[in-house]
Amino acid sequence: MGDLSLSSTFTTTTTTTWWHSIRTAFGHRPFPAQPRWVTEAAANATRAAAPWGQLWQPDTAPRAVRAGRVRTVEDLDHSSRYDNKDDRTSDLDGSTNDDNNDDTNNDDNSLRLCVRNHLSIPLVWCWMDAQGRPHHFRKLYPMAHADTDTDTVTRDDHVEQTYTGHAFVLATEPSPAHSSDTIPSLDPSTILGAYRPHRRRDHTVHILEVKGWNCCRPGARSHVRHGSHRIHAFVPTDIDNDDDDNNQDDDNPLDVPRSVQLHLHIGRLDPTPLDTVRTNKYVQSTLAGWPVRFQSNWDGGDPTLRARLEQDLTHAVHCLPPHAVRTLRRTTPLWINRDFRYGPAASPVRARGLCFHPYADWLAHNQCHPAKQHGVELYDADEYRKDAALWGTGGVLLHEFCHAYHCLCVPQGYDNAEIQECYRLALEEGLYESVPVHGPQGPHARAYACTNAMEYWAELSTAFLGGVDTDTEYNKWFPFHRKQLRQHDPRAYQLLQRLWKVPCDNDNDNDTDDDRIDNESKTGDVLSSGIPTY
Repeated sequence: MGDLSLSSTFTTTTTTTWWHSIRTAFGHRPFPAQPRWVTEAAANATRAAAPWGQLWQPDTAPRAVRAGRVRTVEDLDHSSRYDNKDDRTSDLDGSTNDDNNDDTNNDDNSLRLCVRNHLSIPLVWCWMDAQGRPHHFRKLYPMAHADTDTDTVTRDDHVEQTYTGHAFVLATEPSPAHSSDTIPSLDPSTILGAYRPHRRRDHTVHILEVKGWNCCRPGARSHVRHGSHRIHAFVPTDIDNDDDDNNQDDDNPLDVPRSVQLHLHIGRLDPTPLDTVRTNKYVQSTLAGWPVRFQSNWDGGDPTLRARLEQDLTHAVHCLPPHAVRTLRRTTPLWINRDFRYGPAASPVRARGLCFHPYADWLAHNQCHPAKQHGVELYDADEYRKDAALWGTGGVLLHEFCHAYHCLCVPQGYDNAEIQECYRLALEEGLYESVPVHGPQGPHARAYACTNAMEYWAELSTAFLGGVDTDTEYNKWFPFHRKQLRQHDPRAYQLLQRLWKVPCDNDNDNDTDDDRIDNESKTGDVLSSGIPTY
């Protein structure tokens, strides 16, 4: 599994010999040859990580990144991407995820990855997409307690919520102006290591320790941990191969230690969740005629944000057929947060994007308000405009309402066999393996509709309902509008018009009264199952 490092340092045999000669010529006591355990330590660390993921050490990571081997592997099974089975509009960008739900289900591929910087300088941590391009730059500051070595993840740790198959790189170069920036490549000389997890276990955390040793005086000793013992390590203080400088005490301008190792071990996270019911209070109101529950000051006093959300909500509701509006207005309020964190109190997740909450068990497990079941939740109002800009007016909200309709109004809900079969055939035929997309995944990528049958339904429904104007690319992902959907996936087009009760040959919803009654009778069992009301 991966590149097995044969040295834990940047120092090669040639460099060590060269430095030995320089030190001797100037009358200094030379460093002893590196002990065998030093030269084997990184290989041992890499082997130890192999059951859990692929670990690249400093001597192998730059070459692997340059060759495109450090990248997210998209062919892993992400059929159950979220533990609460909440359907989100935020795409598979990294970990980035972005921050998703607690990893508690055996059939999920989500996991937590903790990174500890034991060096004396800040590092940069970024996610690598399927093409090996770096995104989402985060600054990792040195640990407050340099000798931290524990299997318990605390609030002081940097924790990423990610998935098996997602790749990350550690580097020393400054991050771009914004953490969401994408750059074509990283300077190989700044890369310290990389990691791609491929296995998870419930209630565990992948803990990646970045450690280094840097002697400031000839023969200085540095304590390092080897197994269960602490040993002295002698490490050369200069490995500069550019011999245009005769300064024997040349300092590294970045203060990067001369010996850096990455160590992976599996820790545990205290599963006690934040009590989000107690810490988050909501006010009941309406927006654009739709029931909403919002945190106080959710818009930060910005009237343009409220106006934008109201405009989008108005248009999203207008795109829905009347029978769907009547049902969802009663069952699916919009919950609006300025900021929302949930999950283990020791390392809470900062939620982003939007989601639909179909089930009560995940809400209870994470101590979220039970009234959120069957609601749509906007987690971060400040980021809403950026997310919404990738869709037509109201598209991101329409996507979530389509999830709600699938769950509450379609016969058998998420278990509807026709939708699952249509999704299976689309994957089998490769209809969405590489499609145009607006956003950082583009210009072409594997469609978000491939994630699971729920996302397949919501993605195509958004194009079907919102993309009536063929001159506008309404959906974020191809197909962008109804005409493209009809041409590209006619089987899904026929299914959508039937389940949404929108005739294929007419862009207007011409439901009869009987159709509306029939639709509501199909949802009666769901609607009488104890949905909280206000």
